[in-house]
Amino acid sequence: MDIDVFKNISLNGRVAYGISCLENTLLYLNYNVEDWKIVLEYLWEFTNIEFLDDWSSKVVEIIPSHFLEFRTYEEHDFEYLDKNSFQYLYNLYQDIDEKNRLYNDSNI
Repeated sequence: MDIDVFKNISLNGRVAYGISCLENTLLYLNYNVEDWKIVLEYLWEFTNIEFLDDWSSKVVEIIPSHFLEFRTYEEHDFEYLDKNSFQYLYNLYQDIDEKNRLYNDSNI
């Protein structure tokens, strides 16, 4: 893809494109997009934000590399994520490695 395609596209448009790519990747990998609704809703909030730092503070709490540092909700002082959402995302993210392993094994 030619990066110049994005030259005249707004930041909102670029982020929307990235989120759409994630949605398409989930579909390609045969994930149920509905299972990922909580993540996608957090990401799509970007298009309605007033302050970037508010949105980034929310999203950093659900990024797997940060999120999976904690095994329990109580290990971190989450500002936006409630305990039920934490447990849901924890289980969802645990399934990523297993599903990717199965996918990769079947495509070898």
